[in-house]
Amino acid sequence: MPPIISIQSRLKSHLKMAISRLRFVQQKKTAISKQQRRVVADLLLQGKEENAKIKVEHIILEDNYTELFEYLELYCELLAARIGLLGAEFHHCDPGLEEAVKVIIYSAFKTNEIKEIRDLKDLFLIKFGKEFAQEALDNKDNIIPEKIVKRCSVTPPSAALVNAYLVEIAKAYSVPYSGIILSEEEEKQLESEETGDDGDGDDDTAIEIEDNSGILDDKELDDIINSESGPTSLERRISDLSELSKEGSKPIKVTPPAMSLDNLRPEVKVPKGVNVVKKKSNSSSNGTSGAVFAKKPNDEFDDLKKRFEALKRN
Repeated sequence: MPPIISIQSRLKSHLKMAISRLRFVQQKKTAISKQQRRVVADLLLQGKEENAKIKVEHIILEDNYTELFEYLELYCELLAARIGLLGAEFHHCDPGLEEAVKVIIYSAFKTNEIKEIRDLKDLFLIKFGKEFAQEALDNKDNIIPEKIVKRCSVTPPSAALVNAYLVEIAKAYSVPYSGIILSEEEEKQLESEETGDDGDGDDDTAIEIEDNSGILDDKELDDIINSESGPTSLERRISDLSELSKEGSKPIKVTPPAMSLDNLRPEVKVPKGVNVVKKKSNSSSNGTSGAVFAKKPNDEFDDLKKRFEALKRN
């Protein structure tokens, strides 16, 4: 004859299984909700706002169930921690656990998605009787919290809530939506981002990059590579201040990084939305193309020059 398992042991094992199941379902629904939000954003991008509203209603319903399962998980953990009080007497529930027990019974009648919650409801029916379960279902004395009643309800969400969801999704994914109402400051900021203006009324050049790509021609670059030694740094040039005064602006001047054998044509990466003006350096017929070596010691420059001439002869 198999041993008789007490109802307290059965409740304890079913509570543990219910907690694990509730956590798994919450994670699953959260992942699906993120995917559905991406679908809604695509619908808004295509201008299908009515279809997006229908999708959002389903998302709101699933979010309510996710929050309900989170509350049920907390109630199950409370009952598991106080399992000794739960199995003390038949047809009598400890006042400190009555709310948790009735919430589980009430939720099991309203949603059938979690099998472990239904099993707990059946055990509570055996332990506390049908009258106790009927009181929970009827919410006698309003013992069921309003947050549980609201999330068990199947009434469609209000238009304001649907619109609020759509606004948040549109902002999160940067897609257009007619329901978004921007303040004056947000509109000015959006216009300045689109035009690249900083909003002070000045037509300023944000960054000026000095183009040093013409300092050395291709033949000189080949000579530098073959010589196994090259310039360690480029001469930093400062543009004529009179040009800035004529333009009436003071841009930020940026010089490309030093040229090396690993980076023969260095570039400057500028953030998106920043105006850039490239200023070419004057390459020289008067010897300025070799200015990169002007500040090197004379003996080092002479050695490098002799090496170039030797390579040319070869």
